[in-house]
Formats: sequence, structure tokens, C-alpha cells
Amino acid sequence: MNYTPAERGKPILFDTCIFMVGIDKRQTNSNYSLENMRKLWMDCVLNYFSNILIHQVVYAELDDDTKCVIDGRKNNQALLKRF
Repeated sequence: MNYTPAERGKPILFDTCIFMVGIDKRQTNSNYSLENMRKLWMDCVLNYFSNILIHQVVYAELDDDTKCVIDGRKNNQALLKRF
């Protein structure tokens, strides 16, 4: 299988569907809460990569709480890139 390994300093394209996992259950099931998702994987991923590309149209589909998590990272800001 051919693939390109993700490297910390290189740009990486995120489809926002990864941030929508369980979004319909966030209010009713604590396993799908944004806080739990952040603790389990989201903060680690967002802090590891320094050049995240997210298309503006797809970014607009996210709920406000998730946008705040993406935009408020300590180490970097998501680069919203039009394609």
C-alpha cells in the first residue's frame, strides 16, 4: 500500500467530518460530548499538526463549539484555505 506519512511541519488537509463524529449525540450521550472527544483525540491531533488546511465551505458546516476548539488552539491556528 502506498501512502505519504503525515509529518508535523507539512500541510495536512482535514475534512471536517472527523469533527462531526457523534455530533447528533453530544447532548444526550456523554461518550460523544465535545469535552470527551477533545480528551480522547481532538486536542492531540490539533496540537500535533502545525499547518492544518480546512476548506472554508466545510468549516462553515461545523457547530460553533467545535469551531472554537479549532480556532482557539494554543500552538497554531487552522489555515482556512479555499480550493
